[in-house]
Amino acid sequence: MKKLFFATLVAMSMQSSLMNASEIESELEPANSDGDKIELNDEGNIKKMSLFHGKYELSFTTNHNKNTDSPYKVCTKHYTNNLPAIYFGFSQLTPTGTFNKAEALTQKNSSYEWGMYLFSWNGDFTNDHKFGCSLNLGFSRTSIRFRDSNAILKDENGGLFFDNYNPEVELDKSWLRYWSIRMPLMIGYQSRNEKFSLSAGAELEWRLGALSRVKYNGSKHTVVNDPDIEALGVNLLLCAGFNDFCIIGRLGVTDLMKLKYSNQTPGHNFNLAPFMIGVGFGL
Repeated sequence: MKKLFFATLVAMSMQSSLMNASEIESELEPANSDGDKIELNDEGNIKKMSLFHGKYELSFTTNHNKNTDSPYKVCTKHYTNNLPAIYFGFSQLTPTGTFNKAEALTQKNSSYEWGMYLFSWNGDFTNDHKFGCSLNLGFSRTSIRFRDSNAILKDENGGLFFDNYNPEVELDKSWLRYWSIRMPLMIGYQSRNEKFSLSAGAELEWRLGALSRVKYNGSKHTVVNDPDIEALGVNLLLCAGFNDFCIIGRLGVTDLMKLKYSNQTPGHNFNLAPFMIGVGFGL
């Protein structure tokens, strides 16, 4: 016990004397020697000091780094989630299935999605904390905008179809809007200094508050309130980050909704899956 107390005092004196040290780590591990050891680096400074007490080795390691604003920096002890605190991206609906008519879903490039990942729970896969996983919770708002006065409409049987809203009315814009609660499970890698990170995983999405809306003559109108979209969806998610900036991409593997190309052409049904790519920032 006296030796452990002495080792702690020595470590504190090392912190005050080694002003060029950028990282100080301490660890308790099984002893593999009967004597205390001190290792020096090429400049003659203490690199590692090991003190032995019984079956334990108490070691103190210092790593020299001249390019740092602070003389001391505590190393990361856990894998950390790299999903953005807030993101903004370009969003589209992609036709899937056997029927894929390009002009059936003409969308504007101004379609967008924004969202936030507010909570995360992280776990390590390796002792160096470079590989790990994270379970996250967030929300988003998606707005898909259409061209050529087309809109998502509802027929007398409650089915959804995509067609011209009204030939006698020129729309200023038309769009589909919905909110989502998102829960992605990610597996990722981060560099030791946390500057670069890469993660991929699957995301469970709960959609709510959907509306099909149009605007003409300066006024907004709801065409379909609560359209029949799939409440639950599964997506693939990829995120690459550098410091607090990241690029994030999402691809739906389940359908958002089922549409008919036109109410006048029965049988021309197709499914839609969401897609998004954007940029995000940490806080």
